Amino acid sequence: FFSFEMIELLVFLLQHEILIQLHQYVYLIVPNFVSRLPKVLRAGDVHAVQGSKQRPGDEEGILTARGQSVNTGQNPTPQNTGVEEEGDAQASQQIERNELAYLKRIATDSNVYHLFKQLRPFFHGNHHFEEIMWRSNISRETLNMVIQTYNDVLIPFLC
Repeated sequence: FFSFEMIELLVFLLQHEILIQLHQYVYLIVPNFVSRLPKVLRAGDVHAVQGSKQRPGDEEGILTARGQSVNTGQNPTPQNTGVEEEGDAQASQQIERNELAYLKRIATDSNVYHLFKQLRPFFHGNHHFEEIMWRSNISRETLNMVIQTYNDVLIPFLC
């Protein structure tokens, strides 16, 4: 099927990272959670923690989970105070609670809903389609059916 020149070209493109493989991932975005996020987090700072404490001398800034000031434009040296782990844990717990509340609100007896509920742990942008299909033993058509059914909260993207 392939000529020797085509194979050489393919090897060259791969070696020079001109040709790359894209994977499709999925994010679950629960509407209730998005509306309750602080403005800083909705604007794109995924490390902001709601209710985080300000650092002394940083009266205007909001401290992120990484220990950096968000509003003041300053970038202080991060201190190892445990804020990162605590903030990540709090954010994860809040996301988990909101997702479960959302699932309870939309609960049905359909097979698609039960599959959506089973696949929910894979919908945080860390697992690509092929991995989800392999780990869940489902077909691409089945995964696409779940994504199409819940397209208001499931956002696929290529990376």
